[in-house]
Amino acid sequence: MNSNSGKKLNEVALRIREMREICGFTAAQMAEKTQVTLDIYEKYEDGSLDFPFSFLHKCSIEFGIEISELLEGRSA
Repeated sequence: MNSNSGKKLNEVALRIREMREICGFTAAQMAEKTQVTLDIYEKYEDGSLDFPFSFLHKCSIEFGIEISELLEGRSA
């Protein structure tokens, strides 16, 4: 992975964490909602593991936002 894609991954991971906190979900709750183990969820959220599109889709549904908001972070 080049540094640019790593930076993008970390930016998306940070937005996922921020949205989870805004919505008041624990990491364990989001792991259950996205149908992954807590260990895998935490790796997605800290940017140490790239996430599949299906994970992003499930997150966006739970957060009530468009996937593009997670990917691009244009709105507050």
